[in-house]
Amino acid sequence: MPEQPTLPALAVACPTCGSAPGQLCTSHSGTRKRRHDAHQTRTATHNTRQETPVTETRTLPHDPYITAVHDALYAVGLEPTAWWTSDAETDSYATGDDAGCTTMLSAVLRWDADDNDEGLFLFWDHPAGQWQYAHPRPEGGNTVPEFLPHLGLYCFPGSVAATVARLFAGQPMPEASAPHWRAADTVRADVEAWAAPTP
Repeated sequence: MPEQPTLPALAVACPTCGSAPGQLCTSHSGTRKRRHDAHQTRTATHNTRQETPVTETRTLPHDPYITAVHDALYAVGLEPTAWWTSDAETDSYATGDDAGCTTMLSAVLRWDADDNDEGLFLFWDHPAGQWQYAHPRPEGGNTVPEFLPHLGLYCFPGSVAATVARLFAGQPMPEASAPHWRAADTVRADVEAWAAPTP
C-alpha cells in the first residue's frame, strides 16, 4: 500500500528515484526512505503541476506511467512540445478476425524541429511491448517508427528520458534493458484489464 503523503510533492511520481505518487522518495539505490523531504526534481514537478490549469479529467489506464515519463523528461530539460494519450487508435498489431476492428492504448510525445535538431516522436502502444521513435517528415507526418528494444513497455521513466537525450545527441543506444518502473504492476494490471476481451 502507498504511504500516506505528508509532503505536497508526494502527489506526483518522482522523476529521480521512480517512486509512485503517494510513496516516499528513496535514496541509496532504493534502500533508504526519505521521510522528511523529497527530491528537488519531484518538488519542481509538483510546483509546475500546481501552476498548470487542468483541462482534461478523463483518465486512461496508462496515464500514470506516461505522466511519470513526462515528468522525468521535464526534470532533465527535455519536456516535449506536446504529448497525449489515447484509447481510440486502431490496433495495428491485431491479426485474424479482429484485425482493423479493435483499438489500443497509445501515447505520443512530440518534439518539434528547430535550428538544432530535426524533431522527434516517441510512441507507446500497449500491444507493441517496446517504445518506438520516429522523426518528423518535412511534408508532414513522420518516418516509419523504429523499435527501441532496451525500453520495455513499463521501463523506468528516467531511462526513457536518457534515451531521448541519446537520440538528440546521435549516440548509440545501450544494449542492456532498462529497469522496470517500480509502480508498473498497477499500471500493467489496469492496461490488461482494459484490453481483456468482453465476455
